[in-house]
Amino acid sequence: GCEDDDPTWFKTGQPERNCDWVAEWFHFRCDARGDDGRFAYEACKYSCTNGCLFLRNQGFFVLSSDALIEGSTYTFRLDATLTGASSSGTALIDIFVPLAPRGGTLTISPEQGITIEDLFDLQASGWTSEYLPLEYQFIAIGGQVLRTYSADPNAL
Repeated sequence: GCEDDDPTWFKTGQPERNCDWVAEWFHFRCDARGDDGRFAYEACKYSCTNGCLFLRNQGFFVLSSDALIEGSTYTFRLDATLTGASSSGTALIDIFVPLAPRGGTLTISPEQGITIEDLFDLQASGWTSEYLPLEYQFIAIGGQVLRTYSADPNAL
């Protein structure tokens, strides 16, 4: 499993569904209740934070959320060589890290409720940025509200 995950945790009645299973689809599985009564987000903290196992197994390059400086441009380079062959290749990509939106508020109503049963209204207002339009998607995982950028302006 991922570092700092509890190796004894598994989903209720399904021992094959452990923290490794959670990490594969961490956006959806961190609310799973374990056989010991704890939720996955309590026992599989590292998996639920960034899905480390899934990303590592899929060949993704992962940086911590504070690794890049806002307003900076980074060039990533990949050099690849096929084992046992003379073939090789290089790819470059420039990534600009924009300044984060500032000055806004997030209002949730009601402040407490039951997942799937209650309708929650999330209002993001007053945010400013040099980079428009601002597009957001809100996801609730393990009692925490996470903000992810959305490519679809209709998802607001």
